[in-house]
Amino acid sequence: MNSDRPSAPVVIVPEGLAFDGRLGRTLDAPSFVGEAVLHHVLERYAERNIFVAPANSFGGPSPEHEVMAAWLKARGCPNVQTPRIRSARYIDTWGNAVELRSWLKRRAQWPLEPIALVAAFRHARRARLCFLRNGYTLGCVDAVPYKIKGAPIVPRLFYYNRPRLHQIYEAFALFRDALRPEHRG
Repeated sequence: MNSDRPSAPVVIVPEGLAFDGRLGRTLDAPSFVGEAVLHHVLERYAERNIFVAPANSFGGPSPEHEVMAAWLKARGCPNVQTPRIRSARYIDTWGNAVELRSWLKRRAQWPLEPIALVAAFRHARRARLCFLRNGYTLGCVDAVPYKIKGAPIVPRLFYYNRPRLHQIYEAFALFRDALRPEHRG
């Protein structure tokens, strides 16, 4: 099956939150990378069923998946869903796939038909691996380009503003995730 069919669901991998460096606090706004991903989804998939994978709050008032879902809804995307999950532990890309699958199972929506997986281009290869190894069927992977703006991002994701460091991080994380046991059920 092809995810270019109008009914195929879209899964967004969250890409961080903006940060106010002057005040030292996480904002209820997507990072510059997350915003690029959201603009891509808005332009290409606005009428589809969209799932934003669970992620992190980075010490802010709202987790990134809720911020991203609200951003899309405020711009007219009618079918955006995301869990109301707040985790004390860090949710990495593997965890994005695991937590979304668990939530979908509880709602009797698992398994999804082949999805369009959307992630920032430096993150997309690892997102593909994590979601495949967690039982998702991928119709396509949209690797969304973005420009480095030097915009403040939550400190944990500082490397998003440093392309070489980000590439190195992703290479090591890809290796780690490739060693994790598959969860297809």
